[in-house]
Amino acid sequence: MSHKISADIVLLMVNKHEQTQLTAVLEHHLNHRLEPIQGASNEVYLDAGEINGQRVMVAKSLIGSTGSGASFDTVTNILDDLSPQVIIAVGIAWGAKNADGQRIGDILLSTRLRDAQHHKVTTEAIIPRGTIEAPDGTLLKTFIHAADLVGKRIHEGLLISIETLFDDEQQRDKFIAADQSQVIGGEMEGGGLLMALRRMTSGRVNWLIVKAICDWGFKKNADPLKKEQDQVTAARIQIRSHKPCSPHLSLANQIRVERCPRPRMMCRNHVPPRTQGSTAEPSCSNGFLGILVQRDAYCSMECVAMASHLSSMR
Repeated sequence: MSHKISADIVLLMVNKHEQTQLTAVLEHHLNHRLEPIQGASNEVYLDAGEINGQRVMVAKSLIGSTGSGASFDTVTNILDDLSPQVIIAVGIAWGAKNADGQRIGDILLSTRLRDAQHHKVTTEAIIPRGTIEAPDGTLLKTFIHAADLVGKRIHEGLLISIETLFDDEQQRDKFIAADQSQVIGGEMEGGGLLMALRRMTSGRVNWLIVKAICDWGFKKNADPLKKEQDQVTAARIQIRSHKPCSPHLSLANQIRVERCPRPRMMCRNHVPPRTQGSTAEPSCSNGFLGILVQRDAYCSMECVAMASHLSSMR
């Protein structure tokens, strides 16, 4: 039976590898199963519970932006059911700079998102007609700082969102050229996310696209086994078991932030020492979703984890 629920942060995923890895990592480090919970819209979410005082839910969209059950429908249901403050679209994407140093598994961070679904096609070129939107600057800057601390390979810039599933280098390159080759990569769900947010009549929900490269938009099926391996690589990479703390940074104040109690949310690999003479309880240094970054974790979630640990340091 559906009932009224709420969440501070919703993680939006699509691909089966994303779901498998994210669910496994969260359940392992939280020491409990993610419970399915149904909203008033009948959308089913996975409830991670409170992490660092913030209620975290995981939602799954079907592929694309506008089809039935795709990101527009899913985010519309999220907004109605959960009233979140932040939606972070995580997952896999294609890279645009394969000739300029990008690698499979590199993280793409959207400083801007182009709705490339709307465009004009001529004999010479693609002419973009869709809007470009930018995420909240404070949220974006925090993620950039987090990426620096994590030390991961990250590319910041313009992502394009289009429901076309590219498997042709020339066609892909036409869309890259349409934005003066500023494009760092592309994905399929961001346009629907922003479309749903634009329909809000009150309030504000911050958003961010954080995805990892799994292919280049061409020759994807030349080796089906390698295709699957690259998707897994983009959804799960080996990371360090402990991340540095940065007590002078904080996330946007719109997000409710509380120090997490020691017994429930202490990170497995780091217990911050008491200062001499202090009677205060130690708190988890990694904060919201910091638990994710202890062992093998979903690669585009590393920045989520680090940004969230920064949010706990006020």
